[in-house]
Amino acid sequence: MSRTFRITLITSLSIMIVMGFISLLAFVGLPLLCGNEIVKDVAAPDGRHRAILFVRHCGDSADYYTQVALVGSSDDLPNQAGNVLSAPGKPQAGAWAVKWTGAGTLTIRTPPGLKLGRSEKNVDGIAIQYEPGK
Repeated sequence: MSRTFRITLITSLSIMIVMGFISLLAFVGLPLLCGNEIVKDVAAPDGRHRAILFVRHCGDSADYYTQVALVGSSDDLPNQAGNVLSAPGKPQAGAWAVKWTGAGTLTIRTPPGLKLGRSEKNVDGIAIQYEPGK
């Protein structure tokens, strides 16, 4: 192997390793920059699940997002986006409601005219219904 080829090979491999490390830090470290603020935590009638309305914010320059997560009764809210609903902005008082309308049905009232980013219809066997506000 020529000296030039070895130098090129070592340089290329070094760059690939550094880029891989940076990508790994971004992937693993990004959720650490985010935070969740619980607004409301409502237990299901059968006690097996909880619906959590919360605000998620990732860093100084990021926007706030209203989220809803469905978790097990003894589970903590994970530091990630909600698995049920995501909508831009902070929840305004009285504009949002999260209520169980049975052991297997969760109803979420949203502000009028709100565009949802994520709105699941079923999570973990729980039917999700949406009611736009008036």
